[in-house]
Amino acid sequence: MTLTNADALFSAGVDAAEESGTAVFDVDLARSNSVLVLVVFMMAAMWALALAVFTGSWFLVTRRMGLTWPALGWMAATLFALAAFRNTAPGSPPIGSLLDYVAFLWAETVIAFCLVTVVATGFTNERRAFTARARRFHRL
Repeated sequence: MTLTNADALFSAGVDAAEESGTAVFDVDLARSNSVLVLVVFMMAAMWALALAVFTGSWFLVTRRMGLTWPALGWMAATLFALAAFRNTAPGSPPIGSLLDYVAFLWAETVIAFCLVTVVATGFTNERRAFTARARRFHRL
């Protein structure tokens, strides 16, 4: 009997033995090393993007920048791009895989929270600035 590995996503190992004149095969299937490296890279990239959005939102909120549209566009694009990036994972893992629980769902949550926070504080800062300009205009 011959076992060949034709799937690049898995590695196969076979241990053959003989017991009482019968051939016994122990087949071990595991994810290939290249798949594991790619998935770890994907998780690290998702966390890096989430931290980048968090850092950007931190600066926008603490400096009271208002509604900065390019930053909001970048954050929203990152939010939706992660879903497409997740779907490129090897083997098309179903929702609820380890990739989701370790990185994807957390990154999506962090980015969505940052986006909502930047919009809420930016709206407040814009209203405050508009009210201050209106008061100065009416004094003249």
